[in-house]
Amino acid sequence: MLVEWAPCKALLVVGTTASAARLVVPRVLAWVDASRSREVFLLPVLGLCIGTARLTSRAGLSLVLGALLGGMVVVGTGSGHRAMSDVLPLRDAFVSVLSVSIGMLFDARVVLGHPIVVLVLLGGLLPGKALLATLPALVMRFPERVALRSGAGLAQFGESGFVLARLGVHSGIVDEESLRPLLAAGIASMFLTPVLVGPLPHCDAGERLLAPLERLVDVRA
Repeated sequence: MLVEWAPCKALLVVGTTASAARLVVPRVLAWVDASRSREVFLLPVLGLCIGTARLTSRAGLSLVLGALLGGMVVVGTGSGHRAMSDVLPLRDAFVSVLSVSIGMLFDARVVLGHPIVVLVLLGGLLPGKALLATLPALVMRFPERVALRSGAGLAQFGESGFVLARLGVHSGIVDEESLRPLLAAGIASMFLTPVLVGPLPHCDAGERLLAPLERLVDVRA
């Protein structure tokens, strides 16, 4: 019965959110916006996003989906641009907390205990992700400079990778001990990416390597 009821709850939550986005939320935010107070406007926006995330969580869906739906509701109103400008400072603060939290996961003992494994993972992660980001940029006919910098800038282990790794542990797909070298390599890649991106404007070697591929896909400068 739960299996049959879960999709119905999901559809109900999404449908209710979509209806509120059209009928209720624009009027409420317009009324709040009339106060001309940044604090009074910001609190309902945050309450709407957090409340939507909580509602989807209680319905058996993920908090991430709820936050996404809440953001879509706010953006779909006439006050979306103002809400975005008011929330951006909070986003920067949360990103800083996230970066510090990820840095605190780094364990030097894992690197010292499994140096070969960490280096192999790091050696596969950085070039692999850089290549996966560079090729689409070339296929989209960006110049080689842009493609190369895009690849280097996206070569690090992403934040979503840590979320997926944690889900793998909770689901029993991988154990905590086996995951430690991957986390160490991922955090090290985040340390190294700014170091790799910095010298790129003064380096032409990578562009020469990409020249044949550039001609193949007919890149326009």
